[in-house]
Amino acid sequence: MYNIKVLRKLARSPRWQTLYKHSKEIGSLKLFRNTEELTQLQIDFLQWLAIYNSLEKELARGECPYISRDVINDDIRTEAYLIFRHKEDKKKDKKGTKQADSSAGGVIFKRK
Repeated sequence: MYNIKVLRKLARSPRWQTLYKHSKEIGSLKLFRNTEELTQLQIDFLQWLAIYNSLEKELARGECPYISRDVINDDIRTEAYLIFRHKEDKKKDKKGTKQADSSAGGVIFKRK
């Protein structure tokens, strides 16, 4: 088994964040030699790259007062922020659903 702390430290490093960002934009830039049959380590690394990429975007936009470089660099604070963000997103979804229901004239659309 691998050390998750080391994996997360690599994933939030500027080098890997830059490579990740550009690999999404440039199809010929690959993060791994193998492009199929990824190992669990590679999948976990990609997951953390995506998480830290989204945190970096939030920090750059400056829309949330709770995200900072200190939060990104601390694993425990990152976990706490991710939990907070998840709960806030759920609240927004509930509000959006209620507003959509009321704007539809009380009609609720459901799948069968």
